[in-house]
Amino acid sequence: MGEVISIRMPMAVKRHHCDLCHGQIAIGDEYIAETVVDGGLIYTFKTCMTCKKMIRLYNLFEHDDEYDWTLFESRVHGLCHERGISIDGKSARELSLEIMKFDGKEEE
Repeated sequence: MGEVISIRMPMAVKRHHCDLCHGQIAIGDEYIAETVVDGGLIYTFKTCMTCKKMIRLYNLFEHDDEYDWTLFESRVHGLCHERGISIDGKSARELSLEIMKFDGKEEE
């Protein structure tokens, strides 16, 4: 990911997909929208609130890590493994919710 030039927290007026868990951001959901400049391209990186919460609660990315869905998924799978949570056929978002529920952090 290149240089983040703006960060917003809009409410979705149309459906989007999270760039980390690939889950749907439904109409009316808040999400993080980061406008990024990278090699002359400008794009918006969208993060659902579940993924944002996982990043905050479990420090899934170091300060210099780029947000990347494969790294996110790998770290979520690692947290599942530590807790004995089965990952079979579940999305990163479903697993994230299971981890937070297991740890009693779904309301934080």
